[in-house]
Amino acid sequence: MGRLLSVAFGAAISYGGGASADTIALAVTPPVPSIEAALPSLPDIQIARFETVAPTYSRGSPNNFAQQVQDQADTSAFGLACAEQIDVTPGPDATFLVEVTAPCRPEEQVLITYAGLAFDMSLSMTGYARAEVPALSYFAELDTVFDDYSVLSADVTAPEIYEYARVAVAWSGSADARLTSKAPRHLPVDVVTLGDGSGAVAQVLSHRIAPDARRGVIRLGLVAQVTAINCNTSQEANILQQVPGRPAQRYAMRLAPAGCDRIGDILELKNILPDLKLASN
Repeated sequence: MGRLLSVAFGAAISYGGGASADTIALAVTPPVPSIEAALPSLPDIQIARFETVAPTYSRGSPNNFAQQVQDQADTSAFGLACAEQIDVTPGPDATFLVEVTAPCRPEEQVLITYAGLAFDMSLSMTGYARAEVPALSYFAELDTVFDDYSVLSADVTAPEIYEYARVAVAWSGSADARLTSKAPRHLPVDVVTLGDGSGAVAQVLSHRIAPDARRGVIRLGLVAQVTAINCNTSQEANILQQVPGRPAQRYAMRLAPAGCDRIGDILELKNILPDLKLASN
């Protein structure tokens, strides 16, 4: 440092020859801006103002909020309204289509009762089931019973019933039995099973009375299989026989239990049901 000052000092002397102390001070002191120098002008900046804006949504009043919760509670897992209903649509050949809709009762078992018959069906994952049911009377009420014993009802009218002779067998519980028939060729029959096997089942045998109908006898029977569920247990059934021009016949039947040592056997029960006798007009 002392060497640098000496060089500066010598340079100052050799430059001016008789320089004063003021000249030396200027040589070693950095320049200081004049206080009177004008400051640079600043741009005119406008300060932005921020205001709090209320949100566009609102939670609503307590009543509306409760309604929203209720609306959500009244929909199924698939977003369907929980309203339950039963629809009955007339079909061909004295039948009708039954449709049960209960979106908030997925896979629940329902009992359908009609004209003394009863059969079970399981609702789908979306709470829907359908069944094509042969008519058994001119007018009847059809009920759908849920697990909590709530009921949906519908009135059913079938004017074409007078064109058909029918026999219906409804088991009081689950039974592995089916209705059989033996008839002349000119008396064709059709057997419909009601229920999907999840519980009670019913079967309906139908024969259409043609204008030129002839005499004939339809012999009825049952074929039952002995299972671990029904062995050593009596089976009960309700039977309805409907023939045009005759009063409807109803009666009950009980099958004696088969021993569990016969599980797997198939029993053919002939002449256990009254024959369906048809006479010409």
